Amino acid sequence: MTSVLLLVTGLLALIGGAELVVRNGSAMALRMGVPPMIIGLTIISIGTSTPELAVGIDAMRADAGSLAIGNIAGTNVVNLLLILGLCALLKLSTSIDGPCCWTCPASCWWLSW
Repeated sequence: MTSVLLLVTGLLALIGGAELVVRNGSAMALRMGVPPMIIGLTIISIGTSTPELAVGIDAMRADAGSLAIGNIAGTNVVNLLLILGLCALLKLSTSIDGPCCWTCPASCWWLSW
C-alpha cells in the first residue's frame, strides 16, 4: 500500500512540476518577445524530457547506469519511430481521399493495444 501511495505521489509531483515548468517558461518567454516556435522547440521540450531526466538521475544514484542508457535509447527510438510515423500517417490521411483516410484512425486504434 505504501509503494502505491509513493507511486501516485511521485506521479502527481512529476506532472505538477512539468506543468509549472512549461507554463511559467512559456509565459516568461512570451514576455521577453520570444516567438512561439522557439518556445515550443526549447521550453516545452524541457517539460517532456523531465521524466527521462528523473529516471536517469535515479538510475545513476542506484548504480544502474545501463538503465539510464536504456532509457535514453528507448526514448529516442520512440520519438523517432512512433512520433514521426504518426505524424506521417496524419499527413497521409489528410492529403489523400479514399481508403487512406482510414489509415490514421486504424493506426491509432492499433497503437492503443
